[in-house]
Amino acid sequence: MQVRLASWKKTLYIVWLTQFIAISGGGLVFPFLPLYIKELGVESTSSQALYAGLSNMTFGIAMFVFSPIWGALADRYGRKKMLLRSYFAATIIMTMPAFVTNVEQFLGVRLLQGAFTGTVPAAASLIAASTPPEHVAYAMGLLQVALSIAGTAGPLIGGFLADAVGLKASFIVCGAAFGFGGLLLLFGVKEDFVRPAIVRGPWEGFVADIKEAASSRSVMTMVGFLFLVNGSLAFARPIIPLFVDLLDPASGGIKESGYAFAALAVTSIFAALAVGNLGSRFGPKKLLVITLAGASLAYMPVATAGSIAMLIFAMGVLGLFSGGSVPAANALLSINSPSDKQGSAFGLAGSGNALAMAIMPLLGGLVAASLGIRAVFLVLGVMTLVISALAAVLVPDRRQPQPITAAAADLTSG
Repeated sequence: MQVRLASWKKTLYIVWLTQFIAISGGGLVFPFLPLYIKELGVESTSSQALYAGLSNMTFGIAMFVFSPIWGALADRYGRKKMLLRSYFAATIIMTMPAFVTNVEQFLGVRLLQGAFTGTVPAAASLIAASTPPEHVAYAMGLLQVALSIAGTAGPLIGGFLADAVGLKASFIVCGAAFGFGGLLLLFGVKEDFVRPAIVRGPWEGFVADIKEAASSRSVMTMVGFLFLVNGSLAFARPIIPLFVDLLDPASGGIKESGYAFAALAVTSIFAALAVGNLGSRFGPKKLLVITLAGASLAYMPVATAGSIAMLIFAMGVLGLFSGGSVPAANALLSINSPSDKQGSAFGLAGSGNALAMAIMPLLGGLVAASLGIRAVFLVLGVMTLVISALAAVLVPDRRQPQPITAAAADLTSG
């Protein structure tokens, strides 16, 4: 038993480190893509905003299409191989914007990035498949900590790096970060993967794997809830800088918005750790319901903040709840997925997340335009409370993983 624990912990910690490095690398450039569009010769502010939106939409649509495919291939050929594929593909593709000469080429690169560089679902799938079920909540919480820290550190370092060497060089550093993460994974993690016997052709096989995972009610329930949870977090993210500007037009908004996002990220780290430590005691379903209900209440002081200081404080309180909802939902997805369909399940979840990232910010902008900026957070509070109530009723309350699917059992036994 001790050998097994040492093995899964080693995998968890190395994947944690590779995700921290890779996501930090992405953070060096992603927040500044609208500025890079300007460098490519797009002069008007409205055109820059349009191309920035097209950039995010192109990336999201490609990830929406390809994420389930990579997930199904992970179930057939190994989760480590798929995570390595995403890291080393990103090593090349993330450097390509440094060499484009116009915005059309840049949009083409963003399409490739969405198709080939989705590292987070691949990492979650590898961790879920390698971790004993009683420790899945802890593992998912720890992974979320890596994403939260990297999401804060990357843009902070990226701002200084871009000022020092320019955005073109920053893309090259970004690609190198993904490559370094891939090398750590290649030499540091050993996956005990037993490839199932394949009696169908490659195309029919992985399409069937996706269909089989999608036909599971418990899997699709959790994919739907992850869409709602991630989507609710994305709903207001583009509105925060505008809210800061509304509270203090003379501040400029950039630095103060950074403080608000940092407050959210720091407290989210503590929430993710708490979910990880409490998951085996209370169960991830109860923690999901509690964190969503708490977040729904925490949106109220955000909506009513009368100063930037109050907004930053309220964002910190919000993170104490919202930061725990994603790892709790990921743990539930792992537990409710058949053990031989973890890759397909997380691939479908990644697809849903990409769709949420493309749709929800647009909906948040429409609410802000029609009802005002403060209304965005009031709507979010009601929306999150409804999601919490739905989770209490609809989410399966399991603490052990689903068994291997009957089809896979037939294949492996034959």
